[in-house]
Formats: sequence, structure tokens, C-alpha cells
Amino acid sequence: MTNSAARVAASQAVENSTAVNELLARTLSLLGVSSWFPSIAATVGVVFLHDLHQSDDFGVYGAAETLAGSEWQRWVGIALAVVLVNVVTQPFQYSMIRAMEGYWAPNRATRAASRALVNRHVRKRAGLNKRRLQLARKRDGETGKASPSLERDLEAVRRSFFDYPKQERVMPTRLGNVLRSFEDRASTVAGVPMETWIGHVIATSPDRIVKEHDMHRLRLDMYVHLFFVWLTGLIAAVALVVVAVAGELALNEVWVDAVVLVALLTTLGLVARSAALRSTAAYGSALVSLATDFTSREPGD
Repeated sequence: MTNSAARVAASQAVENSTAVNELLARTLSLLGVSSWFPSIAATVGVVFLHDLHQSDDFGVYGAAETLAGSEWQRWVGIALAVVLVNVVTQPFQYSMIRAMEGYWAPNRATRAASRALVNRHVRKRAGLNKRRLQLARKRDGETGKASPSLERDLEAVRRSFFDYPKQERVMPTRLGNVLRSFEDRASTVAGVPMETWIGHVIATSPDRIVKEHDMHRLRLDMYVHLFFVWLTGLIAAVALVVVAVAGELALNEVWVDAVVLVALLTTLGLVARSAALRSTAAYGSALVSLATDFTSREPGD
């Protein structure tokens, strides 16, 4: 091969490599940042549960050792599976958030559950309001400066009460109530329903406010996704325990590992739910900030 032919071949190889890299970069950029960690957790969790099911003694530690000692080919397969899981689950993130808000498929069971949960939250809201008024009257009735403990109690009850929207707009879930309360607050600040201004404001507000909004929204998406990952893992783990006990293993042989596994997944699920609630409050505050920016503009901005 002549030098010119070698240069042409090398140039073509570089161009092909650049095209592949650009295609890969564009593909990865289309995948949601908030779904990467849940996708990794889901994929590794499935592989771990598979190793656990294949083990002779249902040993959690042994399954973890098997996963950690996997050959590089298996890790390549896991990495490809992570991308695939991300692609498949990303379109369902919005549906996951709606489910945690309390928007469920309309059928007899979900309608009954929704009514029961809404009534429960209405009673809780009424109790918080009663307690809030009692503490406020007690503070106002004290001579001199109110005690710090009373102020703290009143502030805590106020925060819990204002996590709820108006009684007629109460949702069946806690996350739904927190999000709706902030959405209603943002609409009140703006003077019009949020749907009429949110898109325009996000496109034209200062970068600082928009970045804060986007950051909290991404966190909310991620923690809600993680909650469903751990919930699915918990259901799968319980099913594996039942299968193991129904098979050749006795309950007294697997109960320690079963309790460890179920407790771990339950704890992770509760942590993800708590983080989702905190992210909801932060996201709601960002919505109020956007509404405040909307009202501070001159007409026509």
C-alpha cells in the first residue's frame, strides 16, 4: 500500500470513528439523566436476584460475591442492559409521578381506595388546622414573649398544614398533596392557572431560576423512579423467598437471608419515598419562584 493510500485509509477510519462517537453521544443525550441511576439499580438488582435464585442455599452474601466476581464480558452485558432499561423505562417516568400523585386508572378498586385515602387526608388536614389554631391562640394568650418550644411546635404544625391544598382539592397521596399545594400557591401568586404561563416563563426566566427548577424536577423524577425500582425489587424478593421455601429449602434455612433482603429493599424504598417528598417540596418552591418572576414582569415581557 502506498503512503497516499495509507493516509486515505487512516483518514477514513478516523471519520468512521468520529461518526460512531457522534451517534453514540446523540443517543445517550436523548436518555434522561434522572433515569440513569434507577436503570443501573434495576439492572444490577435483576442480576443479583438471578444469582440469588440460582444459588443452592439462597445466600445473600454468596450472591453478592458472585455478582462482584463476574467476568468482564458479563459486566459489558450489564452495561448494555442498563442502556436498554433506560430507553424502555424513560417514557414511563411521567406515569410514575402521576401514580405517586394519586392519579390512578379508573376502576372500582382504585376509586374505593382513592376515596378512603382522600377522606383520611381530609381528616388529617382538619386535625392539623385545629391544632394550628389552638397553638396560635395559646401563643397569643401568653403574656410577654412566647416560649421557643411553643413557636417551634406552631411552625411545625403550620408547615404540615400548608403541605395540603384546600379541602376540596385534597389528593389521595402525600406527594400529590404537597405538589398540588405548591401548584395552587404558584397559581395564586401568578393570578392565573399555572398551565397558562409555566411554559412561557420557563423559556424566558433568568437562568438561575430555571436551573433551580430543572434540578429539583430531575431529582423528583429520579427518586420516584427509584421508589418503583425498590418496590418492584421487594415484590420480586418476596416471590423468590416463597419459591425457595416451596422448593427444597426449609424456612429455617433461608429466613435470616430473607429478612436481610426484605429489610434492605424496604429501607431503600422508604428512603427513596422520603427523598421524593423532599424533592417535591423543593420543586414546588421553584414553581413559586417562577410565578413570582412572572408577576414582577412588565406587561408584554
